[in-house]
Amino acid sequence: MAPQEDHLQSEQDIEEILRIAIAKDHDSTYALRDRLNRTALELGISPEQVADAEEEYRQKRTGLRGQENQELDEDLDGEEEDLREYRKLLKGSWIRHFYTWLVVSVGFMFIVGIASLGVESLIPIVLWGIAVGIHASLAFSPLSKSAEEEFRSWQKKKRRRLKKSSPEPGTRID
Repeated sequence: MAPQEDHLQSEQDIEEILRIAIAKDHDSTYALRDRLNRTALELGISPEQVADAEEEYRQKRTGLRGQENQELDEDLDGEEEDLREYRKLLKGSWIRHFYTWLVVSVGFMFIVGIASLGVESLIPIVLWGIAVGIHASLAFSPLSKSAEEEFRSWQKKKRRRLKKSSPEPGTRID
């Protein structure tokens, strides 16, 4: 039974098949270059044309890598900026929590002092102070796994808000 040839419809099909065959054969760079030169010779391509094409390919590949690296750097910069903003929000939240606790505690101790209540009436303030301390440890420590998940959730919400607030391409802003 003869193999079906309907899968060979273009030069790209042939190139892809050869690419797969080369990838399966783990030869050295020297063997690959030798195979490239022999194939080019069989196709009637001069060594100068192969060298020019190889140089063009190398430049294109380097350019693509540079662009990919630049995009990756931009993504990382955006990630770091988001993390700084998130940490700033956490710290701001803790500061508001701390000042609220401080004001309420001072007021409560003033009331306790005037009313001559016992020390046990300060238990809610002490418990709230412990909660403020826990909040501080979360706001100022490195991100734990659960805190990182919260950060990712916050980041997604932020991007959705930015996407909603930015106009669609092609819309006029008057």
